Amino acid sequence: YKLPRLLNLSLVTRIAYMGEVMNGQQAYEFGLVHRVVEPVPDIRDAAKPFLAMLKRVAGPAYAATKACMLQEVDSAFRTLN
Repeated sequence: YKLPRLLNLSLVTRIAYMGEVMNGQQAYEFGLVHRVVEPVPDIRDAAKPFLAMLKRVAGPAYAATKACMLQEVDSAFRTLN
């Protein structure tokens, strides 16, 4: 749903229609991930600092910010139609 709104349509077409797989480095270069980490010994360890920071954000503030960002992505898409 959101991928065509976030990336170049020609890239999304290759992924959606032809099943091309994007690796971590490519996802980073396209801005889909914040960083790429090694999966060993446990990839969950790499996520813990980010999750701890996210946990400190007030729930209602997080929800409101996310709703505003998603609304903007969707409204930009609607104006193209």
